[in-house]
Amino acid sequence: MSVLKFIYLEYIRLESKLRYMYYKKNLRNCGNNVFIDIGCSLTNMKNIEIGNNVSLNYGVIITAYKGGYIKIGDNVIIGPYSLLVSSNHGMKLGSPMKEQPHIAGNIIIDDDVWIGSHVVITKDVHVYTGAVIGAGAVVTKDVAAYSVVGGVPAKVIKMRK
Repeated sequence: MSVLKFIYLEYIRLESKLRYMYYKKNLRNCGNNVFIDIGCSLTNMKNIEIGNNVSLNYGVIITAYKGGYIKIGDNVIIGPYSLLVSSNHGMKLGSPMKEQPHIAGNIIIDDDVWIGSHVVITKDVHVYTGAVIGAGAVVTKDVAAYSVVGGVPAKVIKMRK
């Protein structure tokens, strides 16, 4: 291995450790062996919990709006450019959309879940243990344990065996 390649790899490891230390300090809870790739955005961090052995790949956005809460269990993989948002805009008539209040909810991701790339998970969704969410899915309802879901909106494709 060339010296430059070695230095680059050591820099990547250091950068990853620094990112982990930052999130460990600022999240409500952050487990061990958590990988948060560059380009991730986590907002309202005191409303976010992340378990052990979790990977958030490049470009993941997690927003736990005030009053909302997001919990990610152990051994979870979240693919690139996925979006978890624990709130939505109100839609009542009588005031402009821009002035509508946010309606907060919760997102719970249980242990041993794989969320593919470009997945959107909306408020008030519980993804149960062992579920797999296919790339590009939009999840607006709970996902049963050990199910494989996909599509817009996400529907059960099959059960894991």
